[in-house]
Amino acid sequence: GATKHGVIGASYRKMWDGIAGGPQTTLVFGSGYLKSAKIGIGGYLYNDVTGPTKRTGIQTSYAYHIPVKNGDASFSIGLEARFQQFSIDKAKLQESLGPNDPVLAGADSRFKGDAGFGVAYNGKKFQIGASVSQLIQTKLDFYTGNLSHTEEARLYRHYFLHSNYVWD
Repeated sequence: GATKHGVIGASYRKMWDGIAGGPQTTLVFGSGYLKSAKIGIGGYLYNDVTGPTKRTGIQTSYAYHIPVKNGDASFSIGLEARFQQFSIDKAKLQESLGPNDPVLAGADSRFKGDAGFGVAYNGKKFQIGASVSQLIQTKLDFYTGNLSHTEEARLYRHYFLHSNYVWD
């Protein structure tokens, strides 16, 4: 909703063509702006495959826009909700990990949720913002047994800063 008009699109990316297990990403996205409520909404569906791992999910976002300077600019506060399924193809890992690896004793897939938060200033020619994704740092729990905290698989926080300026 930052652009104050609707956007819809799709993307497909396949890397390392000709090499088995190369990264492959497919996504469909969209966003819109509800002027009367001063909110932006958006989301995307995605499927990301890299070798033996796969992530499939949906991410939704909501932003409230506060007008600044007679409507020429706005300050935005946003929330994100993400639900995703993580999968591991154990057959592709069995040779390299060995039969006693704790990953092979765990589940093939996990369904997890997480959240994010962000703020932004949007002017006519200038934009700046900051956000954090995977705020909850959800544990994936693929391992079994007595493993230390450093060996846990989890969604670690990602911090983002962005800005842009439009020159005539």
